[in-house]
Amino acid sequence: MLRQTQTLAPKTKLNHTLRSWLPILQSSLEELKETLEPFAENNPFIRIEHKNLADN
Repeated sequence: MLRQTQTLAPKTKLNHTLRSWLPILQSSLEELKETLEPFAENNPFIRIEHKNLADN
């Protein structure tokens, strides 16, 4: 039984991490900036830039 608990703990943590990224992964390009803004407000290392790929 102890072995099962050890193998489930990393999976649970990974699932939580994936769930937290799910809104970003599901966002369309148009929605991406809106989705990322709350993360950027809490993280000074994030900078969101919009670059129109059609201009290149």
